[in-house]
Amino acid sequence: MSAEASQELKKEARKREIELGLVFWGLIFLFSACGIIGVFSSHSSDSSCYGQGGQDILRREGKKALCC
Repeated sequence: MSAEASQELKKEARKREIELGLVFWGLIFLFSACGIIGVFSSHSSDSSCYGQGGQDILRREGKKALCC
């Protein structure tokens, strides 16, 4: 194999390594951003189904005494 072909193969291998690294860090960033957005959106208001259901039950059952 000639020196030029060897250099070309090394360049292509390095290019693939860089691309894989960018994909890896891009996925890490994406999942982190989704997690952060999810945390803030769940704490910003109580508009989720569970929150609304809890409020409905509290209004409906709030004045009743609980017995064991």
